[in-house]
Amino acid sequence: MIVLGLNTATDGCDAALLVDGQVAAEVSSSMTKGHDSALPLLVSDIMTRASRRLADVDRLAVVVGPGSFTGIRVGVAFARGLALALSRPVVGVSSLAAMPRGPGPVLAVIPAKIRPPDLTWWAQEFIDDEPAGDPFEEDLNLLMDRMEHISGVVGGLGELLRSRLPDRVWRRDERATAIEAARLVSFMGSTDGLPPATPVYVRPPDAAVMLKA
Repeated sequence: MIVLGLNTATDGCDAALLVDGQVAAEVSSSMTKGHDSALPLLVSDIMTRASRRLADVDRLAVVVGPGSFTGIRVGVAFARGLALALSRPVVGVSSLAAMPRGPGPVLAVIPAKIRPPDLTWWAQEFIDDEPAGDPFEEDLNLLMDRMEHISGVVGGLGELLRSRLPDRVWRRDERATAIEAARLVSFMGSTDGLPPATPVYVRPPDAAVMLKA
């Protein structure tokens, strides 16, 4: 199974090619704009490094957000177009699921509302790498109520959340990666009924918010 993973939902752009669950090649580039021109070059680079052709790819995995509004749109559109051209399935992986985690009950978090006094986090629980429920949005106090059975927290913690975590809860700053997205998809069975490559946004883009003001 050869899976091409794509991620433009974070502050950058990365791609990974996995063969039977093992990383054959990975490339990344830091950027806040220009994903549309960088992504095709990254994919070409990664295929060259792995000595593979695009026709060899069995599946595509793309991080669908939450994250950078523009980046998500570019990544999802590119993945859909490439999948159509190759006649291959493409699976959408959320930014929470595409974070490296670890065993045990783990909470993956991404800042949602970051303008005080409205501070919330988009979060999802995982047990031994499997989702323990759907993603949800909660404020700090409600998140703390969940810590009784949580072993660790990963993602965009920030100083406020980090300072409130119990000492027994390990914490690690992580972000979604193309490698993790491709790894998840490479171990899936049939792609029928799996999440589509559809953008997931925590809130409207800043431009839309400004127009409504």
